[in-house]
Amino acid sequence: MLGRRRIPPPSKTSSAAGRPEETTAADEPCALAGFGSSAKRRVISAPLTADRGTMLTSRRSCSRPTPCGSTRIFVVPAEARGHVRKLPSGKWQLRYYDSKGGRRSGGAFSTKSEAWAHYRDVVEPELHGRPAPRRDLTLSELVETFLERHGKVRKPATIETLRWRLRRPLDDYGDTPLADLEHMTDELAGFASQLPEPYRNSVMSALRQACEAGVRYGYMTRNPAKLAGANPMPAPRSVRVYTPKELKAIAAELDKRGAAAIAFAAATGLRPAEWASLERRDVDRKRHVLTVRGTKTQRSRREVPLTSSALLALDSLPARLDSPYVFAGPKRGPFDLANFRRREWGRRSSQRAS
Repeated sequence: MLGRRRIPPPSKTSSAAGRPEETTAADEPCALAGFGSSAKRRVISAPLTADRGTMLTSRRSCSRPTPCGSTRIFVVPAEARGHVRKLPSGKWQLRYYDSKGGRRSGGAFSTKSEAWAHYRDVVEPELHGRPAPRRDLTLSELVETFLERHGKVRKPATIETLRWRLRRPLDDYGDTPLADLEHMTDELAGFASQLPEPYRNSVMSALRQACEAGVRYGYMTRNPAKLAGANPMPAPRSVRVYTPKELKAIAAELDKRGAAAIAFAAATGLRPAEWASLERRDVDRKRHVLTVRGTKTQRSRREVPLTSSALLALDSLPARLDSPYVFAGPKRGPFDLANFRRREWGRRSSQRAS
């Protein structure tokens, strides 16, 4: 609890109307505990009257009223500001205290100036009960701003996917101002109902993500894409399981590398991207275990048992020492799935259909 002391009645320089007189810490010594010598503070000298009661010197009220006519000094801390710190990733994180005293994170930004600008333009008005400044942006401008900032913390492939999914919404609502778009919940619900079933979830998810960024940036007050209704996942497509006889027939039409890859994929159940980038260091023949690395994240690891069929498929591969990959391509890189589907799988399917 902060300390307090009494001082003599107001001097002649005090306001005749009884208003508080503000001085600096250098003008008036302060014996209150709780504030360091380096802390910014205001020392306010104010007379107490019968109708004003007790003036508080801390967050807790005084237990004994002060006699009328006396004056007490109390300290008003400096106005709270946000704090910006540099993360190990090189980004700048904005932190601040909300109106209830809880610490909040304002997000990560590429520069320190950008973090302070977000605090000044968005967070500080909200803390003072003022509406955030509105910018006359369109949906296209919001998407570009969102993708530019999102690209600082996401892979380029993710940004390209979001850009592709947002093409249809931008064709219909790209020139719509955000002030109008946030009230177009009915129109967006109709837009979602006209999308093809396989693409509805992905397109609306991208639009929701962009509009939610607009809400965080202070450009919009609500997310109309989310208010447009539920966005259920599409029904998973059925997966056909090949019989051993069919797998042998497929392998007979491919070269040794392709046949081994098909047999190995069927025996282990790995995703195409997993076995295509498999390295020899991941194969443990003594333990009959296969280590799968970096499937969804760079640090992901899991082990898959190696069956006898999988080992036979590996033994059928030609020996190569010029590449670390198990199913290395002609240029010593990983297995090129796109080229394989186009050159082998698609060509064989068209020949059988003809």
